[in-house]
Amino acid sequence: MLNYNRLARVLIEFETVFFQAWLKSTDSSKKGMRSRLVQDAKGGELHVNFDQGVLALMREAKHLQQMGFEIPNSAKVVLLLEEKLKGYFNEVTHLLDLYKTAVANIHPSIKKMLQPHLQDLELAIKPACTTMTWTSMNIEQFLHDCDAVLTRFSHLVTQINDIVNNRIQKNLQFVRALVLVDLPTGKSFSLKDFVSAQRTHIQQCGTLLEAKNLEVERAVDDLAALVQGYPVDQSITKTAPADIALVKLGFCNQMYQGVLDSTKSSLDVLKRRVDTAEGRSILVDSPLFDLDLSLQIPNVTLTPGLPEVHEAINVVARDVMAATTKTMDWGLDAVARPRARKPFSDRLLQDKNVAVSVMILTGAVDEARRAALRELQDFQRFSWLWDTDADKSYNEFAREKNRILEDYVAKLHSFVDVENQIAEMKNVRTVGALNLKTDNLKLQLRHEIEQWKFKFAEKLHQEAKRDMDGLTELMVDLQNKLDRPIKEKEFASLKFVMDAQAKVREWRPGSTTASSPSSSGTTCWRSTCC
Repeated sequence: MLNYNRLARVLIEFETVFFQAWLKSTDSSKKGMRSRLVQDAKGGELHVNFDQGVLALMREAKHLQQMGFEIPNSAKVVLLLEEKLKGYFNEVTHLLDLYKTAVANIHPSIKKMLQPHLQDLELAIKPACTTMTWTSMNIEQFLHDCDAVLTRFSHLVTQINDIVNNRIQKNLQFVRALVLVDLPTGKSFSLKDFVSAQRTHIQQCGTLLEAKNLEVERAVDDLAALVQGYPVDQSITKTAPADIALVKLGFCNQMYQGVLDSTKSSLDVLKRRVDTAEGRSILVDSPLFDLDLSLQIPNVTLTPGLPEVHEAINVVARDVMAATTKTMDWGLDAVARPRARKPFSDRLLQDKNVAVSVMILTGAVDEARRAALRELQDFQRFSWLWDTDADKSYNEFAREKNRILEDYVAKLHSFVDVENQIAEMKNVRTVGALNLKTDNLKLQLRHEIEQWKFKFAEKLHQEAKRDMDGLTELMVDLQNKLDRPIKEKEFASLKFVMDAQAKVREWRPGSTTASSPSSSGTTCWRSTCC
């Protein structure tokens, strides 16, 4: 029991000492209520300047009062202000959150134009950083006025962002994504249709670019009017025209960048359709041009020719770069000073990025031309058809010794083999960006080989006819000799007839001598030409 009493005395002494110490600390804790509502931290960030010691004082005073302690008047005053102070704390915190959100939502490209508006906002918040404390009598009026300024500024930022996002950025994105050439996958063009179709499409795109440029410029003008029409404190100078011009120049440069991206991407699309780089095992797109192969002795040529293909691509590339001829800039020089308006196409022609794209396209066109020339070399294997004289070739062939019928047959069959090779050629040969149609060429080559077949067969027929005429003449001569009357005891006449009979036996059917080129040659000529 003694120990309990001793412990009770110690606790009472501790409680008394603690309470006396707390009484002394209330004055220092109450000083926190004389601090400014808002404090400007390093870096310019604002935060609520509410002493946490005041909250601790409220909490401790409430509990001590419930325990029966007599708390001083200063603590009672703090308790009476508890709900109001907490409300002020929450409202100031909410206002600062609104302020930070509104400032963070400002689009970077127009922040310079809103400097007076930010100064007006800072001016509205300034009393909370300089003069007003948590015991000030006009906190509610300050909060009301500050809320009105913040609401008006937030509404301005919302309107500005709506214009920037929906009327400026979306149009700029449309311009950047616009492809100035129309090259559907799976479609090939004749040169005339290619140039005509692309010019029509480029003209339509040029009209679109002109309209989008005007829409963006008008949106920026509306943005400037909205900013200048915003009311600010009389002590603050409104946004200077030079600052508005700089912002306008920035959006004008963005518009040009969109046109530049559109031009480069269009040239790149054209380059990909023309590109025939070796090593591409799969063509993503179909060939771009349909060309006809034809024989124009002494060469196999393309119709239209490769120079015409090159020129057609150059014409479309020039049209792409000139698509913005009617799309004018906004009449500002590099430092946002007014000047005469110029078309964006003038600036594109001087842009090194466009020059690089044109050089890459030119390289692709040259590679396509080289690939087509390599393909044309494949037809040189038929060049003997028109480079060699058929009569001379036959004479050289016939002059060779020991020519027999099988040699003539083999020669004629070689012509048939060539004819089969021509017939087996594909009707369309694809070389990168080119569809080479062989219909006309095949007809011309067949005509040439038919000429060779006809000449060789005609020569063989003439020789066979000559042999046949000789044989007929010989048979008539022998028949005349055999029909010659033999007089009695005329041995000379008898010998004459016997010699004729020997000659007949020599040419009888089935003998080697009888198998002359006359009859067999005629059969061979009929089999190859008829």
